[in-house]
Amino acid sequence: MVVIMCTLKSSFSYTTDGGAIGNLKNGSIPQDDIFAAVDFETGSNPWPIFRLQKQYNLPGKSAPLSSEFYSGWLTHWGENIATTDATSTAEALKTISCRNGSAVLYVCHWSSLINALHLQSMSINSVSS
Repeated sequence: MVVIMCTLKSSFSYTTDGGAIGNLKNGSIPQDDIFAAVDFETGSNPWPIFRLQKQYNLPGKSAPLSSEFYSGWLTHWGENIATTDATSTAEALKTISCRNGSAVLYVCHWSSLINALHLQSMSINSVSS
């Protein structure tokens, strides 16, 4: 799988709703310029959820998008560290991408961001000490 990241010159607004009727009904904003995206558990069959998502977007404006694809999970203080099997995560992404679906990888880069902020904070603190 090849992952290409790019920046678009135009942006769009979207809501992130769980993959259930209640979430989409209560969370989406039915306007031309606001897209209803979904999220769901890694390993769920995404295509029934994407079909449901389509019902809450205007015709022709419902690309199948998991806006928060969790490639891992968070660990609360004092809990055992959460682990995720890379093979099952890759299979879940393949299930989405093989039919032109898209996913925003959520947790995979979050820890990198936290580490970067932590390192930046450490260097700022060491300079100011």
